[in-house]
Amino acid sequence: MFSIHRLPIFIFLVAGLACGFLGARLLVADLSAWQASQFIDDWSERRAVASERAWQVAESAASRAIQITPVAMAIHYDRLGRIHEWRHIDLPFGNAAAVESRLAALEAYRKTLQLRPLWPYTWARLAYIKLRLLQIDAEFDEALRQAVALGPWRSNINKVVAEIGLIAWLELDASQRELILEAVERTLVQNRRAGAEIMALAEKLHRLEDVCVALDPEVAEARKVC
Repeated sequence: MFSIHRLPIFIFLVAGLACGFLGARLLVADLSAWQASQFIDDWSERRAVASERAWQVAESAASRAIQITPVAMAIHYDRLGRIHEWRHIDLPFGNAAAVESRLAALEAYRKTLQLRPLWPYTWARLAYIKLRLLQIDAEFDEALRQAVALGPWRSNINKVVAEIGLIAWLELDASQRELILEAVERTLVQNRRAGAEIMALAEKLHRLEDVCVALDPEVAEARKVC
């Protein structure tokens, strides 16, 4: 017969088992997240297209991290979105073969921002995936503006926004173009190498004149552009 005096011990054992189970789940989730991140880091460093096998392993690890973690975490969804975006990163914008993976990335980024709306990097990624889908709409506009508003001092954010805007230039209205030109100028001020890359892109896309007209002369002179 169960003794009332043994109740604290029983509760302690149940709590210990529950904590052990939870700890095991978190360990598996962390290992899965680390594995998925390693793939992203490798692809980014080598600027390489993911092989189908590598992509499958990375996607499985990222999804497992989400499924096992007891509470929804923005970083897990952001990681999954990046993996989906990498799947067909070499295919042209609007390519039919890449639509499924890009839509999956879009949904992952949306989920990320529901959980962490003040994360400028995900806003920038959302804007880029919208561009890859050729969805230049209100959500695209909001993503650009949020990225700039939340991370104006981050050179990586400004560079991505500038890149997106220069590519989508012909589809942008006057206020959006102004936003892009400001991002170009901040990129030049904040990071010499990134600024040079953006100016090279502007020249390639025949947008150099548009950029140079808007640049602060002192910035243009300091960076030896235009």
